[in-house]
Amino acid sequence: MSKYDDIVQAAAKQYNVDPALIRGVISTESSGNPAAVSSKGATGLMQIDPSNYKSLGITDPTDPKQNIFGGTQLLSQLLDRFGDVPTALTHYVGGDDPKQWGPQTAAYPSK
Repeated sequence: MSKYDDIVQAAAKQYNVDPALIRGVISTESSGNPAAVSSKGATGLMQIDPSNYKSLGITDPTDPKQNIFGGTQLLSQLLDRFGDVPTALTHYVGGDDPKQWGPQTAAYPSK
């Protein structure tokens, strides 16, 4: 995962997000595999949902730079909106509809 550290550091600086949080999301979401695709279609290192590509400026979700910057931008927006890491992470993985959340969503922030 260290091969992405320069990108992580740049995204962290641009969006004012702790680089350790970014690395944690990458590790949890894709284990550092830029080609990872979830059963729901989320793609790349930070498992970005296709519905977010346009608003995050992502044209190639498997491109590590686009994915890390897009995922970090989304994390930054959620941190600004909710004010704390656990809630931001819950919304990152589960979306904005708590009715759609399951046990995995609830457990995600502690990972």
